[in-house]
Amino acid sequence: MGSTFRTDARAAIKTVLDAFQAANPERVKVVYRARPGAFPATPCIYIGGSDEAITYTAQTRNRQMTDFSFVLVDNLIDASTSEDRMDATVDLLVDACWNAFNSMPGGRGLLQLTSVRDVDIVLEGPNGNTVYRGARFGFDDPRNPTFVLEGGP
Repeated sequence: MGSTFRTDARAAIKTVLDAFQAANPERVKVVYRARPGAFPATPCIYIGGSDEAITYTAQTRNRQMTDFSFVLVDNLIDASTSEDRMDATVDLLVDACWNAFNSMPGGRGLLQLTSVRDVDIVLEGPNGNTVYRGARFGFDDPRNPTFVLEGGP
């Protein structure tokens, strides 16, 4: 059977995010598997890219995420209210990720949150752009990577 690393990593973070959303429905209304074309319900989360680097040592393949993330999105209505809600939700999500670091199936790898960065999410539309407040959660620091080690053929 072939490798399922990317599928496993996305499924692991989706499981963490779904559990968070179920426990905190007022903080996250919906979790998307990929960036949607619109955000009809906010706050929401979408799972971002899953770029990776692959290295080989003897009969071992090491697959490391170089750009694996999810993004928390909220309306930018009142900057102080939106920011307070975002900060509180970010803190809770950091804890949820910390508690789930070993959630990769079969214990073959680690899911390690290494950064949170404030971002603006811009959706272009026929009547102009809509800007949302965002926080990007990265699992992509090479010093603490999200990875899996796999044996050779």
